[in-house]
Amino acid sequence: MRLFGKTPKFDLKNEIQIDDSVSDALYRCRVTYTDLVEKIEFFPYKLKHPKKVKIVEDNSIKYSFKYEDRDVFINLMEQNLGFDDVIIAQNGLLTDATYSNLALWDGTNWITPKTYLLKGTKRTFLLAKHKIIEKEISVDDLKNYSKIAFINAMRELETNYSFKFISDSELELWT
Repeated sequence: MRLFGKTPKFDLKNEIQIDDSVSDALYRCRVTYTDLVEKIEFFPYKLKHPKKVKIVEDNSIKYSFKYEDRDVFINLMEQNLGFDDVIIAQNGLLTDATYSNLALWDGTNWITPKTYLLKGTKRTFLLAKHKIIEKEISVDDLKNYSKIAFINAMRELETNYSFKFISDSELELWT
């Protein structure tokens, strides 16, 4: 385990027990841990469909592990009220959105930024299955794409959006 520098003392298959209160609806599971599991929580998941997205340049964000502390992303959203999500660019290259990795449709292939913040599990799975291709994508390159997908463990590539620029750093999305 790279984060703590040691092998975990737990196996999630043995740790996660689905409570009777969890229905057949869609849920996300959050596991809080150090070298031991501290807490397991289930939350109902409702897929949100962004309509207005802002592209923000921020070279200071480092997020190579998924942390419980998401203040950097909360602050980005608070600084960009009126937007449903923020796409983070670093050094002019797209990385991720606040809750997901990105994939962009070029008319033939789904392309994901090589310059991601978090090596997400869905992104890794889609790369391994050759459903997406990794490539550097600059903010200026966005004009070469017609659709965007916000991918994570709860969001599939098939949930994607057409988009258009409403300014140099603002996108309007629709299904």
